[in-house]
Amino acid sequence: MILGILSDTHEDKMNAIPHIITEFKKRGVELIIHCGDISPKHLNAQLFGNLPVICALTEGQNEECFTIPPNKWSFTVPDKRVVTMGGIKLYVGHKRAYEY
Repeated sequence: MILGILSDTHEDKMNAIPHIITEFKKRGVELIIHCGDISPKHLNAQLFGNLPVICALTEGQNEECFTIPPNKWSFTVPDKRVVTMGGIKLYVGHKRAYEY
């Protein structure tokens, strides 16, 4: 599986996300790992090319918009950062803490 990894899109002043997603699609990315610091306005499946996304939420992201992920998305939260994909465990977080 080909993964696309990015983070810190919360202040995307140059509108880089669409360009990154275009490049991901060119390279055959099948799943996006977003390592955190995303803004509510970016919780949009179309913005991320309707690809599946695993997104790390930071401690301060407990607003209502973060309670239900967009279609094909899942969130990790502090103390629940390890996900299993195809028998492989991945830590998807924003800080350098290891909960595994």
